[in-house]
Amino acid sequence: MWSKGDGGLVKLYPQYAYWDVAPNSAEMLLVAGAMVIFAGLTWLMTGSPFGLVFSGKLACAILVANIVHDVYRHLFRDAERTKAMKTTVSGIPWVAAVLESSLIRMASEGGRVIGILERGEAYVLGKRFDWFTGRAGKAPQMEERKNTLQRFSMVMVLMAIATLY
Repeated sequence: MWSKGDGGLVKLYPQYAYWDVAPNSAEMLLVAGAMVIFAGLTWLMTGSPFGLVFSGKLACAILVANIVHDVYRHLFRDAERTKAMKTTVSGIPWVAAVLESSLIRMASEGGRVIGILERGEAYVLGKRFDWFTGRAGKAPQMEERKNTLQRFSMVMVLMAIATLY
């Protein structure tokens, strides 16, 4: 994974790191994975599959929320950015590219989390590196915080709906 070293930048350059307001997809999937392990042990001891079902729904909600949010962001909320790119890709190929970019972003976030855990730096989970190193002001941080909060909120809404069924 190309992004395993990216998480190291938070510790290496703390002046360019900031706390996010919500976990990213990989951090949420890490929690869901830990829940699967705990739920599996609970299932073996009690015979109740509730925890496994819940953690499976959580993992699905995380993936769906991230993909839906990226589709919303690229195709609707920030559509003007798309027009400014002057790309020749449009229609179904553009939608496919948006879906693929969502999976790539989640894989990148996963690589960062894996790198952080491998280096024993779990205390920096939740911190983000400002790739613009302050040159673009607070706007990139504010947008990243907005996006992660919206994705996290969507996961919570999906889980509220999923627990009803």
